[in-house]
Amino acid sequence: MRIRIAHCGVSAKIRNPKSAIRNWNDMHLWTCGSCGKCYPEDPALWKCPCGGPFHMNFEPARLQPRRLPGRAADQWRYREVLPIHNWHERVSLGEGLTPLVGVIHKKIPFLAKLDYLMPSGSFKDRGASLLMSFLASRGVRGVVEDSSGNAGAAIACYSARARISATIFVPAQASPAKVRAITAFGARVIKVKGSREDVTAGARSASVRDCYASHVWNPYFVHGTKTCAYEIVEQLGWNAPDWVLVPSGSGTMLLGLHLGFHEMRGQGLIETLPRLVASQARNCNPLERFVAGKKFRSSKPTLAEGAAVARPPRVAEMARALSESRGRVYSAPEEKLLPATETCWRYGLYVEPTSALGLTALEDLAQEESLDGRKVVVIFTGSGLKFSG
Repeated sequence: MRIRIAHCGVSAKIRNPKSAIRNWNDMHLWTCGSCGKCYPEDPALWKCPCGGPFHMNFEPARLQPRRLPGRAADQWRYREVLPIHNWHERVSLGEGLTPLVGVIHKKIPFLAKLDYLMPSGSFKDRGASLLMSFLASRGVRGVVEDSSGNAGAAIACYSARARISATIFVPAQASPAKVRAITAFGARVIKVKGSREDVTAGARSASVRDCYASHVWNPYFVHGTKTCAYEIVEQLGWNAPDWVLVPSGSGTMLLGLHLGFHEMRGQGLIETLPRLVASQARNCNPLERFVAGKKFRSSKPTLAEGAAVARPPRVAEMARALSESRGRVYSAPEEKLLPATETCWRYGLYVEPTSALGLTALEDLAQEESLDGRKVVVIFTGSGLKFSG
């Protein structure tokens, strides 16, 4: 037996209707960030009819640090704060709890969060694990996604783990190494000529047949990336850092960090919010322009392809995260990206150029703020194994 569930003209195929219906009693509400309307969560519902992105109405249970030492060394150790009802049925490959190591760059000490050491090679495994756990619990058997590469590889990887078919739309110029990773997991790859927005449009058109597992639009994804914030605080002895720097394209890590730190402050686990710094490529810097009150513009090609998103749907939320944390946004000129990447390599951090944006932001921040005695964390987001330069 098959059923199809639909909202707003979008449908998703369900593999096990009895299992899906059983879980509907545990649904969270999704609230539109633009018009404020609420909807029951639905794998087929990826945005509000008004065009706005959804937030999840979810109140996490209290996390008790004393319970963590006996748990597995992955992101599911924080299961009280994750919106999955039956975590025993999670789709997981042991992602999370990545190293936090000390580095000194141009006499600036900082802590490198090595989130590229993940099953598919990027931080996006955090969100993919949670998102695919949700979709699998609802009986979804086919997904589509659009990605510059890392999110596509993550969705393909966890789709394979969940035995769900996946079709990934990528830019025609996507890194061959990233495309190979996607196909290795058994996903179908469709290359799209044009802008990053054209790639997204292609995936949306295919979502009439399969579920649109968007890392940008689906609110489950950011509840996965927020675990990075919990890990940092735990690794620092349940103390918050002063600054956290992160490359930003669609903003899923930036928003996850903001959400995680807010939750921990609300539970009394930390006293103050870390100041967040977003880093972009000068050739594609929509967040920097938005914060400055400037209009979006067409992006130019950049070596930091993982952050090349000219019109991020959640850009207003990204700017709010920076404002509420008293943060900053910087952009790096193209000529700095490869040297910064090679510098990371010489530190033993084999990352892709998008990750090196964090290092360029550190240099910019040090020009404006005294970092003496401050705990500064830089998130390194994607593996150099995916870099085809």
